[in-house]
Order: sequence, then C-alpha cells, then structure tokens
Amino acid sequence: MHTQDPSGRAQGPLYVRVAGTFETQIQNRSLKPGDKLPSVRELSRRLGISTATVVAAYGRLERHGAIVPRPKSGYYVAARCPRAPEPRTETRPRPPTRVAIGDIVLEIQKTARDRHMIPFGEAVITPELLPAARLNRSVRMAAAAFPQHATTYEAPAGNPRLRRQIARLAYRLSCTFAPEDVIVTNGAIEALNLAVRAVASPGDVVGVESPVCYEILQALESFGLKALEITSRPRLGPDPVELERAFRKHKIKCFLMSGSCQNPLGTILPDATKAGIVALAKQLRLPIIEDDSFGDVAFSPQRPRPLKSFDKTGGVLYCASYSHIVAPGFHLGWVHAGRFRARVEALKGITTATTPSLPQIALSEFLESGAYERHLRKLNDVLFQSTRTLGAAVAQHFPKGTRTTVPDGGFFLWVQLPRRLSGLKLYQAALEEGIAIVPGMIFSAHKHFRDCVRLSCGWRWSDQAEGAVKKLGQLAERLLHSKG
Repeated sequence: MHTQDPSGRAQGPLYVRVAGTFETQIQNRSLKPGDKLPSVRELSRRLGISTATVVAAYGRLERHGAIVPRPKSGYYVAARCPRAPEPRTETRPRPPTRVAIGDIVLEIQKTARDRHMIPFGEAVITPELLPAARLNRSVRMAAAAFPQHATTYEAPAGNPRLRRQIARLAYRLSCTFAPEDVIVTNGAIEALNLAVRAVASPGDVVGVESPVCYEILQALESFGLKALEITSRPRLGPDPVELERAFRKHKIKCFLMSGSCQNPLGTILPDATKAGIVALAKQLRLPIIEDDSFGDVAFSPQRPRPLKSFDKTGGVLYCASYSHIVAPGFHLGWVHAGRFRARVEALKGITTATTPSLPQIALSEFLESGAYERHLRKLNDVLFQSTRTLGAAVAQHFPKGTRTTVPDGGFFLWVQLPRRLSGLKLYQAALEEGIAIVPGMIFSAHKHFRDCVRLSCGWRWSDQAEGAVKKLGQLAERLLHSKG
C-alpha cells in the first residue's frame, strides 16, 4: 500500500495521503460498501506510521462520508449516498452597483425566525446543540467574581481577560496575536461594519466575493457603498485575475471574502490560494476584510488557516464571532484590524462605545476552561452528519438537474435549481407549507443566483427534516411543470 496520488507525487500531510489512498480504492471499487478497513493498530504496524496518523486519516475519511465506525467492531466502507453535481459558476464581468436589498432581506429574516416554520432558513444552531448549562455556569461565576460588572463601563476595545483568551487561542489559526491586537465587538457584523468603515467612505467601490453573505451587503447598503462582485468558484475561490482587473479599473477600496466555510458555499480554499490572494493584495496595497465566522466548524481534522495567517504587513482585517456556534445570546465577536487597528478602535468608541462586561467575562471563563474545544468536537460531528444527509436528501427528492455544494464545514447547503427555476418562487411556495428557506438572489448586489436557494441545517437530522426536503422537492417539480 503506497501513500501517493495516482501520479506518484506525494500530496499534503501523511494522514491526508493515507486517507487519499483509501478514497482511491473506494472510487475504483477495490473497496466496496460494507468492507472492513484494517484496525488502527494493524494499519499503523503495516505502514510503519503512528497510530495518531491513522486516527487522523480515518477521521478525515469519516468526515468525508467515505467510511463509518461501528462500536467495538472498527471502520467500514460507507454505503453510497446519492449526491448531486456541484453548481455551475458564471464569471462574466459585472459593473459596480449600489446595494439595495434591504426590504426583501428583512422580510426573509422575519420568516426565517418564525418558530412555527421548519427552519431551513435561519443561520442558527439549535439550542439543544449548544452548551447552555456550561455557559450558565460561566455566567454565575463571572457575576460572583466581578459584582461591579453592571455599574462600570468596559473599555471600547473589550475586556482584557477575554482579549487575552482570544490571543491565547490564536495558535489554532496558525497566528500569533497579542491581546492588544484584539478589539471585542457586538458580534461579527459589528466587526465587519467597523472594518469596512475604517477603509472606505460613502460612494466608494468595494469588492465582494459572489455569492456573498447578505448581511455584508446590508452593511454596504447602510454606508452608501457600491459593490463590485468577484465570482467565487467552489473549491477555487475568487479569480485573482478578475480581482486585479477590478482593482485597476474601478479603484476598489477593499475586498471582502471568506476563505473557510464560506456562507453560503461552505467550501474551504486551499492554503496556496489563500496565500496567493494575500500576496496579490499586498502588491496592490488592497486591504482584505476577512469574515471567518464559521472556520471553527470545519469538517477537517485540523482547523483551516485563515487568510490572516499569511498576512505579514497588517493588510488583512480579520473578523470572527462566537455568536453563531457557541453563544448567540452573548452576541460577541472580535476583529484583528492589523495596521487599521487605531481607526477601528476609534470608530468603535464613537458608535457602540463598548460591549457589555458580563458576557465577555463569562465567555473568557468558558474559553479558559477548555470547554470551547470540547464543544466544537461534538458539534462538528453533528453538523457533518446533518449537512451530508441534507445533501443526499436533496439529491434524492429534488428534480433532475438540481446541483448542490458539498460543504467542507459549517451548516449550509447551496442548491442550484434546474432549468432556471426561480428560487424566490420556491421560497414563496415553501412558506405556504410552513418551511423557511432563503432565495439565492439576496446573496448578490445584482440579485443574481435567481435559480438558487440556501438551506441551513444547524440541528440533528430528523424524520421531520426528511419530510420537509421531500415536500420542497415536490414543490420544485410542480413549479417546473407549471412553467410550461
């Protein structure tokens, strides 16, 4: 057994190469569904590698859905699940445009938050998957240790203890931060808002990957900025040639993107691509605003590196959050603004001024205890199973010609409907059936992606979810036939 790709070249870390060998054997049917893999100890002895490497390889295969563990029995090749092809991308140039999506986004957000709906719309994780009891313990400890929290203002940059914990955990990002580099914010949206305002003024043109999180578009709209969309291709990311052309032709002030578990595509860009984008931005002196809200819920054994880890000149403004994946009620995010730090802190001081103390103190205790890492290990396994099952259900129940992403992390599935079927019409039909989804058009300033929808699955898969996907497929079929 060799740990090389078919061309004979070694690819990536050893555990990736070991996993790749098994993936090749599964693809060419040398290993068939139900076949048992060697035990961890046996494969370690056979290949002369550590058991830790074998565990990491099997973990990668399990996260990719290639193998499944059976208690007290070992690992087996998984049964083949239906999978739709990935969405097509369009790379035609698009002129800058003023963003005007506010009204429809507010309507869609309202329906997504309706607790009577089956929640394929809202970008939240169900409370049952979040560590409520442990967080409440952190709140009690914080309140007891700092009884003055309600009668004093926190510094604009945030609580020193929380900033210290964020800096301590920067090793997970392949970064080295000082606590003084971190500015705590009211969620990732405030971090992104501050970053945009630090580098651009009303009327300026800013670059955004496309599709892009609609909350970013809302921020650009509120500041009177123009958006220039740069196509983001699944697995490949933004086209550097298109980005450079946009910079030179339209004098864009910054570029907003996500390199890991991007919302809505869910893909992780290769490190070489991330490094190349940062190098190009350095050459152009173009600030990058990086949204890394979902990088911690990647399905890979190792936490993916953000663009910030390749930044040596302070040109990447890195924005992250603990809201989506651990404590929505705390609503805490943060920004490492690089060479724009002073400007971001000044803007924080004259807008929201500060962030409440008690949630910051409680979160710092939670992070310091190691509870965050334990939470992520459990959560990521559930999200992996939910997204893979959702993808298989869409492939089974939606009309022929439907395409979907295969997320590398997060809890979103980007679905491209067949024959230019309107995602907005499917959204409206789904509402009548008590199902909330998000039409793709709000992920573009130009309202592109009219044939797409985003489905969220931040919860354990259930019979109700299966039934809802089946109903969505039936609605899509009905809409297709009604067009004729």
